[in-house]
Amino acid sequence: MITSDFIGDIVTANLRQLGASSIKEVRNGVLYIAKFHLADGMELAYAFNITKEENFFLQRIAPYPMSYGQFNSADAITEFIKGDLEQFANAQNSHNFKRFLEISETYRESIVEWEKLFLSRNVSKEAMEQMQQSAEELLQSIRKAEAECPEISLKG
Repeated sequence: MITSDFIGDIVTANLRQLGASSIKEVRNGVLYIAKFHLADGMELAYAFNITKEENFFLQRIAPYPMSYGQFNSADAITEFIKGDLEQFANAQNSHNFKRFLEISETYRESIVEWEKLFLSRNVSKEAMEQMQQSAEELLQSIRKAEAECPEISLKG
């Protein structure tokens, strides 16, 4: 664990340089939670753990949970978080930002309810097909909007 502690210290130092408002070591050199405060009380929080293979597993936990998977270096995880912070700071300027967060929460609730339904009920084939169709339509709507809307270019 000495190596994990050392690598954890490197990442936490890097995140402090990015402006982390708090970093908690939850489990001795293995699991960390870092919080960042943006304008208007917006908080971004990340949980990352260091694996036995000295890789990192990263998830954003606020404003909504999103898993980002494995990273192979302290620099890679730092650069990813830096980019994510920049994108959220920029997105806050959008007149649609509040609505974006509301929709994201609805999606999160949908996933929770979908899992609860499937794990606690004998879901019919028809209901499964309806859910599949709805999910595919949602994904098509997102891809259509992506194709039609101008891309944001962050200066940096």
